[in-house]
Amino acid sequence: MIGNILGNRYRILREIGSGGMAKVYLAEDINDGQLEAIKVLHPHFSEDVSYLQRFTREAKLASMLDNPHIVKLLDYGSSRGIHYLVMEYVEGKELREIIAERGPLLWEEAMGLIDQICEALEVAHNNLVVHRDIKPQNVMLTEDGLLKVLDFGIARARMLPSLTQSGFVGSPYYISPEQAMGEEVDIRSDIYSTGIVLYEILSGRVPFDAKSPWSIISKHIISEPPEIDLEDRPVPASVKTFFNRMVAKRPDDRFQNPTVARQAIAAILAGQDIPADLGAPPPADVDKIAMADGIYRRAEKAIKQTEWQKAVNLLNQVINLNPNHSNATQKLTQAGVQARLTALYTAAMRAMEGSRWQEAIDELTEVIEIDPNYKDSAKLLVQAKGATNKRSEDLQLSQLYEQAMAAFEANNYDQAEELFAKVKKMSPTYRRADALWAESRRRKRKRGGFDRLSKTVKSEEKKSTIPLKWIGVTAAVIIGIVALVFFISSKNQVSPNNDPSLETLYAQAQTAIERDDIVEGTNLLNQILTQDPNYKDAVQLKQSLSKNDILEQQLEQARAALNAEEWTKAIEILENLADDTSNTATEAETIRPTLCDAYLSRGKDRLSRVTNPKDRATIQSALSDFLAGQQRCEDHNNLAAQTTRASDYLLALQDDTTADKRISILKSIILAEADYAGGQAAQNLYLAYLSRGDQRQQQRNAAGALEDYNAALALNVADLSAAQEKQAMVLQNLNASPTPPPTSTKEPIATLTTEAIVTTAPPPDAATPTPQYIYLAPKLLSPEPYATYAGEFSEITLNWESVGALAENEYYDVTTRYFVGEEPRYWGSGLIKETSWRVPTQAGYGQAGKDEIAWWITVRAAIDGTDQSQAISPPSEERVLIWRP
Repeated sequence: MIGNILGNRYRILREIGSGGMAKVYLAEDINDGQLEAIKVLHPHFSEDVSYLQRFTREAKLASMLDNPHIVKLLDYGSSRGIHYLVMEYVEGKELREIIAERGPLLWEEAMGLIDQICEALEVAHNNLVVHRDIKPQNVMLTEDGLLKVLDFGIARARMLPSLTQSGFVGSPYYISPEQAMGEEVDIRSDIYSTGIVLYEILSGRVPFDAKSPWSIISKHIISEPPEIDLEDRPVPASVKTFFNRMVAKRPDDRFQNPTVARQAIAAILAGQDIPADLGAPPPADVDKIAMADGIYRRAEKAIKQTEWQKAVNLLNQVINLNPNHSNATQKLTQAGVQARLTALYTAAMRAMEGSRWQEAIDELTEVIEIDPNYKDSAKLLVQAKGATNKRSEDLQLSQLYEQAMAAFEANNYDQAEELFAKVKKMSPTYRRADALWAESRRRKRKRGGFDRLSKTVKSEEKKSTIPLKWIGVTAAVIIGIVALVFFISSKNQVSPNNDPSLETLYAQAQTAIERDDIVEGTNLLNQILTQDPNYKDAVQLKQSLSKNDILEQQLEQARAALNAEEWTKAIEILENLADDTSNTATEAETIRPTLCDAYLSRGKDRLSRVTNPKDRATIQSALSDFLAGQQRCEDHNNLAAQTTRASDYLLALQDDTTADKRISILKSIILAEADYAGGQAAQNLYLAYLSRGDQRQQQRNAAGALEDYNAALALNVADLSAAQEKQAMVLQNLNASPTPPPTSTKEPIATLTTEAIVTTAPPPDAATPTPQYIYLAPKLLSPEPYATYAGEFSEITLNWESVGALAENEYYDVTTRYFVGEEPRYWGSGLIKETSWRVPTQAGYGQAGKDEIAWWITVRAAIDGTDQSQAISPPSEERVLIWRP
């Protein structure tokens, strides 16, 4: 996908994320150069016609959502069978990361965050959109504190989450009871999930956790969440009441829409109890005024913390509740201006980092029109305009110089002299313009004199009546006189011009100059003039070789070294030139950017050669290059970025850096440069995930450990075996082995896994009592035994007869098995209510021996009060299907 252009508009730059539904890429809109985030659906979703219809419908609805708390869906479509969504690219941190870094938050801040989520849901609800996957991973906070909800417009499977290559479609930690049971959902399902997010913000953990995802889901259906009790951070009773109503098992017992939930939040933050009749007709004006005052206090706090966009949103709410509020309108104007300035300034900085100078000029001009003294906008505008003007001038100079060179090479010295004169006027030291102007002038005059002499002779020949023989006699006499004079003068003086060694040096100098080796030509002429200051035209020839010629040639040597990746040689040449105090300001400005680029290139080259995850010395050497370059070019954005990146990377390598901090740093680095430090940044991030996963295992946080091991497996590193083993160990502890069918001739020894990672478990204890079945074995319907399919995108759906009405905690469990050599591997649906299941490619496609995949069905029940389930029917018959690549 990298480098592809979707919809003739969006160029894919790099992958920045992946989930159960889609992969996420950073892309550039080639129409305006803006960066966007593009979600590309996994191929098996793109082959599901009914899903694509829902995808298009929900994307269309989501594109109409316009709110500061919603990541804007900008476009959607398909290109050569690839279906995608285009969203605004948001820089910030996931709420999950913030909770991991800071731990439980104060209840006031937590309620403020939930209010922002509910505002997003309010807009969605008004447009008939249901999110279905509210969780901390889908909530981001920008640098200025603005909360944004991601992934509106992603149509999700309306059923119990099932295993995919990347885990679950919908997280089991936040799923509502009705969604877990495969029922139709509405906005109240999102309210439930938001309540679970509130619990995690307040306590630092989710309310329901267990060894098996399906056990977590069953707890959402039948168990009440634990109390939120924190010794050091008491939570008011009103907040607990609010939480309990958000996560009520029956949708009818929850807040019926986000607006009502926000009214409850406003009451709590105003120090009031939640009105008993909340959700009835609007409260009295006095209640609105009290709510407005409470929200206004939050707005004042946001202003104090310079969270301008958040303040704007809160003040708008104040005015909606109380249009006559004495200070809200004035404060809204102030916050609105500051929010706009912040957005414009941030956009300008990003444009300058990407060398999009005109875009930066536009943004900064608007900043200065609003506030001429805002930060360093005036200085940045001068820099951006200077860069634009210099680029335009460089282009004009280059074109003019090329025209002059073409005229010179065509022996059109009149035009060459004129064009080189224009180049000199624009830039007196530009390349070899001065020397070539003088040479064009000299050659023009020389040719002009010859032409005049030729014309005069021809004219006189025509006019002359003197016989040619007298002309010959006259010429002979003149030659004789000249020879006599020369003979007499040679008697008195011997000219050094006859020195053979000087003749040789002069010839060598001429040859060097003809091949444009100005430095060598100058050295040879200096040798000649040391011996004979008046030798021929050596003085004039040397004068024609200006200092600019020498400088330009040395610069060309440096550029050649750069092109040959001889960084050190280029730096030595350029450092000598830069330290020459006789350089003019213009000459110094010519040298400086090339020297800075040389330091940048050598530093990046050193980074690319790192082969050891713990190699600090090479990173330090690269950092030294970046710092040296910055000393020469303080305004060089790439050097500044690389300096920061290398410094952060060294911090990540320190032994005393926590795993959380190391992961945060390395994720940021890899987002900017996926192969940073020769790929060792990814290797270090991989090790950091393993380390934190191990810590979480010791803390009995199996879900967190599994999350880290899965994150490690998603990285592009050579050896994933350690993460695979650790993931398998966690899964072995989380899940019971699937019930083997009675017809199987090979005893299963692996547990249900994700990503086709095989884990082993001992065979069942012979002393285990025989389960008590309450249903007959399910009857399989289709496909028929040994039905054959071909191709990755084949749609294979398993169907069976219902065993009857299932109780609330009863489910079907599909298990598939295939063999790799003698080793069995398993995949499964998890616990589902439907009597059909589509087989994913991870269930054995392309890996199964003989392309044979066995499958069977069991009815299972969640055991109340535990994280286990038990079989309540015998397994069905075992069938085999053939799925060939």
